Amino acid sequence: MEKTKYLIVGNGPAGSSAAEVIRSRDPSGSIMIVDREGERLYSKLLLHKFIIGEVPEQRLYLHKENWLRDHKIILETDGIDSITAGVVKLKSGREVKFEKILFSSGAAARKLGLEGEDLEGVYDFRNLADARGVESGLGTAQNISIVGGGLISTDLIDALVGTGKKINLILRDKEFLWGKVNEKAGRYLEQILLDAGVIIFKENEVSKVSGNTGKIEKIKLLSGEEIASDMLLIAVGIVSNFDYLAGSQIEKNKGILVDEYLQTSEDWTWAAGDVCEHPVQGFNEKIVSGNWLYALESGKIAGENMAGEHKQCWSLPVSVKSLRGVSIGYYGDVLAESETVDAEKEDVFYRFFVKDSKLCSASIVGSQKNSAVIRSAIGKEFSTL
Repeated sequence: MEKTKYLIVGNGPAGSSAAEVIRSRDPSGSIMIVDREGERLYSKLLLHKFIIGEVPEQRLYLHKENWLRDHKIILETDGIDSITAGVVKLKSGREVKFEKILFSSGAAARKLGLEGEDLEGVYDFRNLADARGVESGLGTAQNISIVGGGLISTDLIDALVGTGKKINLILRDKEFLWGKVNEKAGRYLEQILLDAGVIIFKENEVSKVSGNTGKIEKIKLLSGEEIASDMLLIAVGIVSNFDYLAGSQIEKNKGILVDEYLQTSEDWTWAAGDVCEHPVQGFNEKIVSGNWLYALESGKIAGENMAGEHKQCWSLPVSVKSLRGVSIGYYGDVLAESETVDAEKEDVFYRFFVKDSKLCSASIVGSQKNSAVIRSAIGKEFSTL
């Protein structure tokens, strides 16, 4: 049976940052990363730039080709079949004995659950393989349909509106970024999309995906409309990846439950990034953040704690997007049953999310110059601008 001191499940931002900090604190301890994708760390934040040729593939990678070897880290392209205390069984049938394990397997794109989702030209846009498929298909695709009105679809629309393709946007909600931004800002952003030629189908959903010879040709909406589609990009949220823990005693909910030290219910395990459901500072609840920056920072702290530290993780999720030159910033976690307060100042639109009289999250459309002030106010008693 193979042995390793540290076993890391997933080589995304959380797993990779954990491995790096473990190596800096434990120069000789063996580290193995098990990852189904088998890629070295790359930036998912730039994939929308890659598909239109603004960023070459080589610039996506955040580590050099020999980084793993230089840090004496073994990367196994494999999946996890099952885990017991101290032993993991891989999909290939091999067994690996470990002392400490980090779950950093990230999240998968939420599926529509429709027949035809496996047709060529249908992508979740969650990984580099999908981005390569989109990039290679853009040359011939003329009609592109995007499902979803969130962060990933914002990136996709911003990249694709300048390509000359016909863009259809299917929204389940009544407006673009509904509930996420100031109501007035939502209408402003929607007009930007319309002015750019995007065709928007509101309060609608895809009911059927169909094609010929294994390739998508059209989609049908619940409203009955049929839309010619050479490509369908699905961006309707994420689901944490922890199916390999089925039957284990490790506590789970929407993600793997962790405490403020990122430790799970078992003292030999930690979790970080999109797979963990973590406490929110100042609030009595846990949430899955699904955020690149949180994944990086939580992975680093988890690695420190696996190497002997005892640090709390109160990292704040932050995302800043751009839509046709307009900045859209998201700060903190939107908690269940939080109330919203909208404000506008100097052509900047704010939406504050408040729970138990405290600010838990905010979005800003326009200049982000006040973001530092807002970030410092999260978790504290709320008072508007």
